[in-house]
Amino acid sequence: MGGIRLGEMERDSLLAHGAAFCLNDRLLKCSDYSEGYVCKKCGSILSTYVNREIIKRNNLVNVNESSANQVYAVNERVICRVCDSYDCKKVSLPFVLRYLTNELAGMNIRLNFHLDSKQPL
Repeated sequence: MGGIRLGEMERDSLLAHGAAFCLNDRLLKCSDYSEGYVCKKCGSILSTYVNREIIKRNNLVNVNESSANQVYAVNERVICRVCDSYDCKKVSLPFVLRYLTNELAGMNIRLNFHLDSKQPL
């Protein structure tokens, strides 16, 4: 399909010429963009998960309706398994970073990510 390889030397030349937006577009947006959660307390991207609870809302359901037409609400919380914190933030990151973090965790090396509250997503 006519892909173009962008190696380390090409990346360095793009940085030297001030084309950081082009580099971000080629290596993140068009390549392996993903979204994930980072725990603000412990800085982990591997231990966060979305807990979805489906709640039956009895006060909105008519008594004569069948069970197939009942209204449900979904309550979502992002929880960190390590520190039991609910203080997690959604961030955009390359999927290869998550893969690298998993590989390093397998070798007992932990990566901590610190969020800057001034930076947008």
